[in-house]
Amino acid sequence: MSAEFEGEVGHLRERFREQQEAFEAEVNALEIELPEPPEAESPEDPLEDQWMYDSARDFTWQTEVFRRAQKRD
Repeated sequence: MSAEFEGEVGHLRERFREQQEAFEAEVNALEIELPEPPEAESPEDPLEDQWMYDSARDFTWQTEVFRRAQKRD
């Protein structure tokens, strides 16, 4: 490599480092406040304790339970 090429690359590396430092300084100065996530609300439902899926049910019975659950919403 020629000395001229190495000098140009060195200059570009220095500019890149300066830009990187400036960018990092700006990012570190940002103050981002995220809102607290809302807490989940539990519906007052008499079937709340029951699982929607129960492996003891056959397909037809399980499908009926699922359809009823959809209609309650």
